[in-house]
Amino acid sequence: MKPTTHPHIATVTTSARKGDVVKTRWTIRQEHPYPRVEGNYGSLNWGNLETLRPDYHARERGVKPTIAKHYTASLLRPDFDPEQATGNRQDLAGWDGNAAPLSLRGASLGEVDIRFRGHYEEIKVRGFGFPTPGEAKWIREQIIPQIQAYIDEQAFTLHAAAVGRVRARFEDELTKARASLLKMEQEAAEMVAAIA
Repeated sequence: MKPTTHPHIATVTTSARKGDVVKTRWTIRQEHPYPRVEGNYGSLNWGNLETLRPDYHARERGVKPTIAKHYTASLLRPDFDPEQATGNRQDLAGWDGNAAPLSLRGASLGEVDIRFRGHYEEIKVRGFGFPTPGEAKWIREQIIPQIQAYIDEQAFTLHAAAVGRVRARFEDELTKARASLLKMEQEAAEMVAAIA
């Protein structure tokens, strides 16, 4: 099930030069596993569960299933309209010709993603590139504190949205598996009828 809107949008105000104020919008989401149905040795199992199913030793110690408190913030294009959201990179600044509102010393940062990993942040600019030391310093000083404040304030709703996406993913995978099993049942009946 593909999301069609960005429910968590933070507004961030930055300034690369004195008197030059730029307001940007960022879509923020808590990351989560993408479980899938896998076939192994004649049985169906869940794969790609990550922290949703702790390993045997962790379960013995009472570790409960969880979703890591990891978040991703992506810079939205300046003309982004939530009503026209695609739910993919077409909504992002700097992607495939979309305008990019952030620049530092005349260089556009293009598509910007910031991944919050507990005690550190991973910053990507111009798609999947690393920022220069000056760009990283500016982002850490002007952008990250505002996004972190939004995450802290919205942690409950970000988590609820992530749980909803995981639930939808489970349902989608089960629907596809049921359809595959039904098709296999029909194929088996046809093969048995053909050899009878």
